[in-house]
Amino acid sequence: MRYAAAIVLLLGSLPLRGPGQTNAPLPPRAPRAFTVMTPQLRATPTNALTTAIATRHFRVLGLGSADNAGLAAFAEGVADRIERCLPGTDWAADRQPPIRIEMRLAPHPPEGRVIKSQQQYNGILDQRVLLLNPDRVDREDFIEAVCWLALNRRGRQAQTAAERPVETLEWLAVGLAQNLFGELQQRNRQVVLSRWQQGRRTPWADLVRWRLLPDGRWADKAVCGVAFEWLRSWPEREELLRALIRQPPATLEWLVRLAPEPRSARDLEKNWDLWVLRGADVLRDPGELTLRQTDALRALLTVTPAEFMVGGAQVPERVTAAELIAEARQPWAQTAAWHMLPLLASQGLGRPAEFQAVLAAYAAYFEALAAQPPAGWLRRLFHFRPSRAKLTRLLAVADRQLAELEHTLAQRQQYLSQVEAQWQARAANGAQAATNAPAEPR
Repeated sequence: MRYAAAIVLLLGSLPLRGPGQTNAPLPPRAPRAFTVMTPQLRATPTNALTTAIATRHFRVLGLGSADNAGLAAFAEGVADRIERCLPGTDWAADRQPPIRIEMRLAPHPPEGRVIKSQQQYNGILDQRVLLLNPDRVDREDFIEAVCWLALNRRGRQAQTAAERPVETLEWLAVGLAQNLFGELQQRNRQVVLSRWQQGRRTPWADLVRWRLLPDGRWADKAVCGVAFEWLRSWPEREELLRALIRQPPATLEWLVRLAPEPRSARDLEKNWDLWVLRGADVLRDPGELTLRQTDALRALLTVTPAEFMVGGAQVPERVTAAELIAEARQPWAQTAAWHMLPLLASQGLGRPAEFQAVLAAYAAYFEALAAQPPAGWLRRLFHFRPSRAKLTRLLAVADRQLAELEHTLAQRQQYLSQVEAQWQARAANGAQAATNAPAEPR
């Protein structure tokens, strides 16, 4: 009842219009000021202002201006090397849009990925490279993606607007990428030579069918690099590469027709083996362990962080494994440690167990250094980064094992040198005795 009475009083207080009357205008309200409070957001890679960097061949965006500019400069350096390696590969001359490179941070998956794509709209070529978690992207994967798009664009210049854009064979783009830097060429020659000496050769009949190759540093990519280097040594290399870019049939017979004389599949495979084995006098038996392998491991332990970064992060030029401990919480140090793991594994291919144990000790150190907090706030709450004392202890164990192995190899080499000297002395004495012996009477 109380609510009903209140409603009746409220309705009775409202002015009602009579016949021929209108409602009286309401008095104007006094202006009132409102204050809107907005939360202050911490700048993150997803809400910070970004500036796209445009260069001659690329348009880079996704993160901050400094990161975009660093990646754009590196990509332009790759483009210059491509033009020097393959004259006439200026893809800016076709008036097509530049290659779009986008960097993006993604918690799932946490590892770095390189995704390349190519489409055509009304004769306009749209080429893109997406870098997920660029601080963990392998530099070689990014270079291979740029080479694939560059070769496609070069092949597109010889097509009409109505034709479907060229998609270069993967092994050809990977081979080009592996020949842009001298240190990659030297590494690939040693890897391929080791495979040949172990009886694991790759015939051209198989190689020409490699349309797709997985990301990462695989021995097959080293084979592609050496194969591309061999093709560049042919007299008719420019015509051959133009034909390869134009999507030839993936058969050995097609390649034989463009090979130097004599033209046969057998001669092609024989010359391919001779090209790979031309450095056999430099690299000895891959299963043999000498101080050369331990010296190479010590050189590898002087890390060059810039080799693994595709962006413009400010990192030192060179840093030793011990110096990384002081920088353990720096993102670039964790990235460098993460990339060192496959390099250590590649050092142990075909090596004895004693060398594998040393590599495993260093791998334990770099795994601890590269440890990342797991996904989920509860797991991160109970995740503890390895302390400096633990990292120092792991590195000391690995260094001690390497020093002991080097001492053993030095003693072994000294013993073999003494035995060889004794045999040479005995042979010399035997030859001298035979010379001084009196002649037998006839």
